[in-house]
Amino acid sequence: MTGTSTKKVIVIGAGVTGLYAALRLLKAGYHVTIIAKTLPPAPGKDVVPDEAAEYASFWAGAHWRTHAKEGDVRQQAWDLETYRAWMQIVEEEKRRNATGGMAEEERSGIDIRQSTITWSSPEHPELALSGEVSSLWWSKHVRDFHSPCPGTARFTALAVNVPRHLSYIHAQILDQPNAKIIQSNLPLSSGLPATLDKAMSLASLTPETCTAVVNATGLSARHLFTIDDPTEAKRLHPIRGQTVLVKGELKEIRTLQSYDATSKTTRIAYAIPRPGSGTTVLGGCNIKEEWSTEADDEMTKEILGKCRDLVPELLIKGNDQFEVIKVQVGLRPGRTGGARVEREVVSVGSEMEKRDMVVVHAYGMAGAGFQNSVGVAGEVLKLVEGDSLQSMSRL
Repeated sequence: MTGTSTKKVIVIGAGVTGLYAALRLLKAGYHVTIIAKTLPPAPGKDVVPDEAAEYASFWAGAHWRTHAKEGDVRQQAWDLETYRAWMQIVEEEKRRNATGGMAEEERSGIDIRQSTITWSSPEHPELALSGEVSSLWWSKHVRDFHSPCPGTARFTALAVNVPRHLSYIHAQILDQPNAKIIQSNLPLSSGLPATLDKAMSLASLTPETCTAVVNATGLSARHLFTIDDPTEAKRLHPIRGQTVLVKGELKEIRTLQSYDATSKTTRIAYAIPRPGSGTTVLGGCNIKEEWSTEADDEMTKEILGKCRDLVPELLIKGNDQFEVIKVQVGLRPGRTGGARVEREVVSVGSEMEKRDMVVVHAYGMAGAGFQNSVGVAGEVLKLVEGDSLQSMSRL
């Protein structure tokens, strides 16, 4: 891109959304400063801090399974771009392995796995249009999609070793000459303009020298709007997730989607291997407006109970129990109305010296952050450049 070497962008937040957005901007020629309270694992490391429950990316049992609904072409496009990009990463790693190999710390943590999804009822909301899995919008876009029996879909998907993949993106960013990462706790509760001022100060930029700021603060975005936009702040809410990491790496991904037609409620059980780790993530739950980050023992028992029939091969022979490594709790960044990915002009500075700044918001992905990540990063780049039609009013 001609001339972008002098353009500078700040990305606030270092979850999967912020990391992929930063990497996309760097590859397009921008100077990028990432500012975040919590950073991803260091390159080549898989260790994550126990206290970072709001850094939902750490705790995800990530794989490619779209959450986009029929007709939501925007999120569909995000998810499909991620699917294609991850496939390319895996295929490139296979080529490198075949021509001399690669160091363990260079691996992405992504691997191709078959995924089987079973719906307990044709009345499940995901099958509401016709009750047939073949009618699912994404069936035509993934590899090897077929229905081995009624109510079941099987296709070629991708599983993600989350700590490894975050470390991998971190390393990719640090390999870029125009990248800078600052660990700092910005004053989000002081409002968006004050946060922008502080971010520019840390990055040694001004409104004149900063092309744009990307707000990828996830659930913490609610603090930014408490003063200036309380309506937006109220749209943001946690979706508590609890998972159980167990010993044994499943060879495929399995998901059971249950539906109670009387109460019209859905439940989910899943088992997602973390490639190369020898472990599998069992889940799950989606509890809205729940802030507790303490592991719920009853929920752990429920998850393990639901998964006993789902993945019997991971049970310890002789006592039919899982070997539990860790119980994990994370708060997914929910937003009423769906993800917010749009451009806004914000005034910063004193009353006597107001300056307009471009802010690109990218938050509220709920449980879809990983499968949205590459597609959202592409749209963030367009918004920074002012080329997207998504400079829309807030939902």
